[in-house]
Amino acid sequence: MLTDTKIKTNISFSPPDITDVEINNVVEVLKSGWITTGPKTKEFERKIAEYCNTNKSICLNSATACMEMTLRLLGIGEGDEVITSAYTYTASASVIHHVGAKIVLIDTAKDSFQMDYEKLEEALIENTTIDGIENLSVSLNSCIFKNVVFEYCDFRRIDMTDIIFENCDLSNINFPYSSLYRVEFINCKLTGCNFNDSTLKSVVFKNCLGRYSNFAFSKFSGVSIENSDFSFAVFQEIKNETLLLDSNNLTKSVFTGTSLNNVDFTNSDIDGIEVRLKDVYGGIFSANQALDLSKLMGISIK
Repeated sequence: MLTDTKIKTNISFSPPDITDVEINNVVEVLKSGWITTGPKTKEFERKIAEYCNTNKSICLNSATACMEMTLRLLGIGEGDEVITSAYTYTASASVIHHVGAKIVLIDTAKDSFQMDYEKLEEALIENTTIDGIENLSVSLNSCIFKNVVFEYCDFRRIDMTDIIFENCDLSNINFPYSSLYRVEFINCKLTGCNFNDSTLKSVVFKNCLGRYSNFAFSKFSGVSIENSDFSFAVFQEIKNETLLLDSNNLTKSVFTGTSLNNVDFTNSDIDGIEVRLKDVYGGIFSANQALDLSKLMGISIK
């Protein structure tokens, strides 16, 4: 016996959380004679700027306007692709269309309202050039850049989480005062990159060219550098919790003021590195490396 079965699916959205506090404030504004850019708006902008530790903030009429403004500030337009979740308000997609970019929707994970990050791998940002991005404090999450060339970009104060750069050219790109968490650089050109005064946690550099790069005054936790060329690079005054090295070229690099306790240099080339006696305490070196270091620090062995 066949019967018709109707499957009902409820997609829940959160109702507005409105109390007497919000109602009374709205009534106060309406009675003031100001509706848009009055003193309450200015006060809100000031408090938001203070909370975000920035010099200035601006209030727009909607999140839609904010998202479109962000895309335009980033130079996103025709020929670009923007990834968003399929489970969202239409505004998240419409702003992409408004700036002329291509909408790329990623479905949600099973039993979750979050984007399926495994499917995100099918939405790579690849084979393109990104240029002219500067003076923007932005966040990047769960992105994969493959065969991308970055030119004239200034990513100072950027927050990056779960990012993969593969076969990318980031030469001379600025990342000062930034936060990198679970970021991987694989087969990338990082010549002259500036990571000055940044926080790097669970970051991997593998098969990278990072000559003349600068990590001075940064914080390292779980940083791994493998089969890479960081000769002439600056690792000065780093607050180092965990630094793992494997088969690297570190010739003429600078480690002054950085504790090298438990850092294993034995299979890396450290010819001519700059380091102080107190910095090498607890470091792991081969016999030949220890001899060369003693000469650099003016120690005579008879």
